[in-house]
Amino acid sequence: MIERIGEDLTNMPSRIEAEPAVMPSTGVAGYPFQVRASGLEAFAGLLEKAVQSAISTGSTHPVGGLNGRQESDAGGMGGEPSGDAPFAPLPADAPFTRSSSPTLRALLGTDPDRIPWPSQVSEGAKEPRSREERIDPSTSFRVEKRLQAFLHSLATLLEEPSAPPLSQFPRPAGDNGRGMHWIPTVSQSQGVVDRFVRELQEMKIKWAVILNEGADTERNDYLVERLTQAGIMPVMRIYTAGLNPIPPEDLEAAVRHYRDKGVHYFQLYNEPNLRFENGGRDPDVGRYLDLWVPAARAVVRAGGLPGFGALSPGGEMDDLQFLRTALQELKKRGQVDVLDQAWLSVHNYDSGDGKGFFRYRRYADIIQDELGRQMPMVGTEGGIYPGGDFTVQDQVERVRQSYAHMAQREPDFLAYSYWIVANEAGGGHDKAFSHQALFRPDGVSPIVDALKST
Repeated sequence: MIERIGEDLTNMPSRIEAEPAVMPSTGVAGYPFQVRASGLEAFAGLLEKAVQSAISTGSTHPVGGLNGRQESDAGGMGGEPSGDAPFAPLPADAPFTRSSSPTLRALLGTDPDRIPWPSQVSEGAKEPRSREERIDPSTSFRVEKRLQAFLHSLATLLEEPSAPPLSQFPRPAGDNGRGMHWIPTVSQSQGVVDRFVRELQEMKIKWAVILNEGADTERNDYLVERLTQAGIMPVMRIYTAGLNPIPPEDLEAAVRHYRDKGVHYFQLYNEPNLRFENGGRDPDVGRYLDLWVPAARAVVRAGGLPGFGALSPGGEMDDLQFLRTALQELKKRGQVDVLDQAWLSVHNYDSGDGKGFFRYRRYADIIQDELGRQMPMVGTEGGIYPGGDFTVQDQVERVRQSYAHMAQREPDFLAYSYWIVANEAGGGHDKAFSHQALFRPDGVSPIVDALKST
């Protein structure tokens, strides 16, 4: 649901009082707006604006219809209800109360006794409370019909899912779920780009995770252009030193720049459950969300899809607990709508027992528990490396199996990405990454031929 749909009520042509209201039919505290009878048409107009704005965004909650009420043959809301309240009782967990729009919540929670039906102003009805509340029956009838029509539209809207279906998230042509983390540097020469884009193509890679220096809009232009020309979907990690904030206006400009070049997926921050990424401080979910939410909204405003995470399975704070707590906190803050266009970045390194690679299934269970729906996941780092009794041949087979699994993967797991294609060859200086690269100074990993031949 759109965040603001005309919250400024100062231009209303009638008076709206900020008085605490209690719904007479339920005893449940309502929202602190009561509408005078002289402002009924203005109320209906504002509700119309609210509903139309909500429909135009297509972002709603996956809940049922309007308290189970059925349409009448005339297309209304089932006729005039009985009892003192003109609308059916609204329980505390009614769909309206979970709307993220303050205006819509206020309007739909307005004391219904303030909005008379025709019977309330017809002959024999009780005397209006004040001169200000006297109203012509024809006006009341007209407003009633407008409210019925738009509440019906809202009921239809609320029956739709809150986020796009998984099928609407962009995929590369001929998608096979094969991804690869690019070189762990923020820029490379054109010769290096050309060489390794060809290698990715021959390994049948369709997704590539690349690093972008903050909100820079120059150094990765050629890389993005070559990847998209090769039919490879770029996944851009906005690189920052730890959890340093990025000015939203700068981030928005960078996303627009690369969105025009074919980048849809933008990962924000990295492994927030590690002390290292928190400047030596203990991981803190609230601090992470304080950074991630405004950055994610900037990405969405610019037409991109913000990536949550990724989380380290071996972090100082358990990755599963971090994810669950973060989703719960977003709900408490009333900011869960920021996830409607989001995806989860996954680091599913193979632990040797299969549990590491399938970590994404644990994440999916948590997402389903907390959101009641699925959320796209993109593997941005993964792999397994020789050591001890685990040989190079063992590594090749395990990585081959991981990529083979992608042919029958779950629909919410979009890609698996091995870390990394190269290091020193692309200007990398961290020797700790040397043995993890497929292309190394001492030769080429046999994984390369295995992927090219399958």
